[in-house]
Amino acid sequence: MQQTLTLALILKNEADTVLDVIDSIPHDQLVVGIDSTSTDATRALVEPLIRTRDVLFEFIFHDDFAGSRNKALEFCWGDFILFPDGHEVLHEESKAYLMRTLDSDSPVRDFDVFMPVIRLHQPDSMMPQSQSPRAILFRNHKGFHFEGRAHNYLTGYDHAKAVMLPEVIFDHGVSYQKLTERVLQRRRMNLEVFSDAVKADPKNLWAWFYLADTYVDLNDADKAIAAYNIYMQQFQKCGGSSEQAGQALIYLAHIYLFGREDLDAAYPIYQWASLMTPRAEPYFYMAWIQFKKGNALLALELLLRVDLARPASPYFLEEHVYNGGSVWELKGLCYNLLGEARAAADCFEQVLKLFPANVDCKENLEKLRAVCGV
Repeated sequence: MQQTLTLALILKNEADTVLDVIDSIPHDQLVVGIDSTSTDATRALVEPLIRTRDVLFEFIFHDDFAGSRNKALEFCWGDFILFPDGHEVLHEESKAYLMRTLDSDSPVRDFDVFMPVIRLHQPDSMMPQSQSPRAILFRNHKGFHFEGRAHNYLTGYDHAKAVMLPEVIFDHGVSYQKLTERVLQRRRMNLEVFSDAVKADPKNLWAWFYLADTYVDLNDADKAIAAYNIYMQQFQKCGGSSEQAGQALIYLAHIYLFGREDLDAAYPIYQWASLMTPRAEPYFYMAWIQFKKGNALLALELLLRVDLARPASPYFLEEHVYNGGSVWELKGLCYNLLGEARAAADCFEQVLKLFPANVDCKENLEKLRAVCGV
């Protein structure tokens, strides 16, 4: 039997690429949500394409990508739903897999597919065309729902079953090795793309940013550091997005903190990043460094800045909640170091409410109860 496909797009200022995306993917239904703050011709280009069973709606974006997708899901009736970004087209390999899936007579099952996509060049961002695998094809089924403000995942879904083209299961042994090889191949291809882009235009901040990021993915710390430093030099000369510059500095500091365990080198870079972006990340990692150095009071002061930066940092704080409440855990460790047993216990209990499987917090809490009776 022929399975049906809904192409669902969440758009903001994608006039340069949206028609290429829609034209590149055969579909039975088109569902398009347009951010109310979009200022270009995206809506005017999409409106003539809307047919009887298609849907075009407007939404107000509240730093919640999953919420935007879930709104689109209310209108989707296809057996499968494809969720590319408004500047992504399917790689030929992905398109062939999609056609085989839709033509299949086998029962529709629960799964999502990591498909190689081609990110189209966007003139305003100077972002070069590149390739990457992303989970964008999903079976439409009862209870289908996304969660996560920044990274959209299916609620209650086991992602170990996700498919990586060509039909490589995210699993152990040989399958995982095949996946690793394919990801490494994509990264090397992107390395060539971004290297060519910075040669063509040494002032292309986007290209320097993603070139450095690709070096990180390839575990080449020295070249990543060099690329991030060139990015910052170009930023200081030519200007650009201070938010992106702050992110570049955070990633640069991460190399020193996690890759080289050089706390003294990482700290001033996080400080610099805190001047470039209102987000919470620099303060959290500065607090962690101060805690590691035994400066618990200063660490707690910096964690207060994390709380103040919460409105500007929904992605970071959400990820840390899902990773076990790292902000609360660090507060607990600081209070414990200061001998504030009750305050430390409260923090560890808060972590365990968010993430009951956090073994370290369980052990710390048990020790506090045994020694201090809290």
